[in-house]
Amino acid sequence: MFSPKREYEAVGEAYAQRPPKGTPECIALPGTERPGRSRIYRHWQSGSGELLKTLDPQVLTAHDIFESSVSRNPKNRCLGARAWDPVTKTWGPYQWMDYQTVQKRRAALGVGLVELHSRIGVQGAQYGVGLWCQNRPEWQITDLACMSQSLYTVSMYETLGVEGTKYIIDNAELRCVVTSLPHVSTLIELKRDLPLLKLIVCMDPLDAGEQLGHSKRDILAPLAAAAGLEIYTLSEVEELGASLNRPCNPPSPDDIITINYTSGTTGNPKGVVLTHRNAVSATSSGMGSCMHYPTDILASYLPLAHIFERLMEHMSLWAGGSIGYFHGDILELVDDFKVLRPTLIASVPRLYNRFGGAIRASSVEAPGFKGTLSRHVVNTKIANIQRPESPTNTHMLYDRIWSKKLLLRSNSILKEYYKNPEETANALTEDGWLRTGDVCQVDHLGHFTIIDRRKNLLKLAQGEYVSPERLEGIYQTACSYISQAFVHGDSAQTALVAIMGVQPDTFATFASRVLEKTIAPDDMEAIRAAAADERIVRAVQADLDRAGKEHRLAGFEKVKAVAMVVEPFSIENGLLTPTLKLKRPQTATTYRALLDELYKRVPAEKKPLKRRAKAKL
Repeated sequence: MFSPKREYEAVGEAYAQRPPKGTPECIALPGTERPGRSRIYRHWQSGSGELLKTLDPQVLTAHDIFESSVSRNPKNRCLGARAWDPVTKTWGPYQWMDYQTVQKRRAALGVGLVELHSRIGVQGAQYGVGLWCQNRPEWQITDLACMSQSLYTVSMYETLGVEGTKYIIDNAELRCVVTSLPHVSTLIELKRDLPLLKLIVCMDPLDAGEQLGHSKRDILAPLAAAAGLEIYTLSEVEELGASLNRPCNPPSPDDIITINYTSGTTGNPKGVVLTHRNAVSATSSGMGSCMHYPTDILASYLPLAHIFERLMEHMSLWAGGSIGYFHGDILELVDDFKVLRPTLIASVPRLYNRFGGAIRASSVEAPGFKGTLSRHVVNTKIANIQRPESPTNTHMLYDRIWSKKLLLRSNSILKEYYKNPEETANALTEDGWLRTGDVCQVDHLGHFTIIDRRKNLLKLAQGEYVSPERLEGIYQTACSYISQAFVHGDSAQTALVAIMGVQPDTFATFASRVLEKTIAPDDMEAIRAAAADERIVRAVQADLDRAGKEHRLAGFEKVKAVAMVVEPFSIENGLLTPTLKLKRPQTATTYRALLDELYKRVPAEKKPLKRRAKAKL
């Protein structure tokens, strides 16, 4: 069915070609403007033609993506994880399953899931199966299994919390949740509020050599039965499916692949309905931007409940590449990287800032010859980028026209919000454009710059608008010892203040230099004391002022008072979403007293002296 040639690579690489030097990346189509809207912009190769659907006309669903890859790469390493060694109490090397092994397991699991649903009275296709666990091979196998039977998955963030998880299971009308062992008891407790939930499939063994009557199954099964739940292990469902020997029931392009719930920055999570057509289009676009190859190794650690990581794994699967999963502790991620040696990672600004801070601390900010040499190398590279003949944009000035709201239209745009017509109408225009909620600018070369979320823009007392997220990025990039940033403004105030989170290892070096005494990076008491020291606050303010000057920030964009705090925002304290986005209203409420104190420290504005009128003779 599928061509052994990697024709999609040639198509994707052609799509990724940059336009001739000096010509736009995106083209404004003449005659497409209308009242209240600019012209429509299209990719320079697309023009007014059809929007991208797929890199391969034979690949129309995510199920096709995987099947085509298995046909080309049956023996390639597909999914890998590290096993825990109870003797040495260490994580071992990566253990891998090849593509044909994953194909066999997912086929059996898909049939088994359909059979279990039929036994509780659920018939037909197109119903959801819940997924609740950290990134691991079994997550991807379950997702592929559901695709193979035209089912869809509803994934929940590992850190979402009980109320959010309960809401999603109820809203999505799930009868079955596939999960890891730590969540089984939680699901049993939630059952009283979830009448439709009937099945729990545990990815981990329930019988692991414990004494008779003391296994996990012996403890959990009676509790599950009393709550009206049936509990199985993943291997049991796979064995059931294999024994039935039924074929796959592949999906069509317009079938749902997932209901992907938002992380809930405000209110209850919203279910984004995505189809296989959406998934293939998005994966094709991704491959056109960053082509994956069979030799690539992707490190998986961003939550798979977030669509970005899921997209990256679809790209890897299409290419026949390898996906290695982290062992579950984000603080030991570097150890996984050392063993895995990935060629590709996907990340988010907070983690990039953490990596960047560590790199800068050991290079351009290092003392002695090492620091001098590193600064020379970096400055030389920056100078090369800024040469007149370079195609790179050399300025950082923003357009500051705040009414340019970004609308998008493509084959990857969501179908709807699940059971939420009001939010769907708010998100999609009548002619199919997605209101992104982003404010953007476009330059003469068709480069779009996202300035901030429209709802994040602040209006100060003097009427100026400010993008806090942009400023946070500037300050975090400039100061390696800052791991988190919250820039706050108020319509009753004329200045900005900020709460900054410290990165212990790099902050310890910074504080030791400022205070002229050694502070160990693991001495949290000393780090907290240093963060509150007035000398540190003054030094940080000086660094922020310097960054503002280097980036040519307007006076009203510069932070006038700052507080340094150890880990001020986290998922646990409710100020970060599971995707590590800052919940701004909640953060402002939580730190109201500190923000008020910072405003008291803002220097009084210097009013210009009035020239005294000359006395008339």
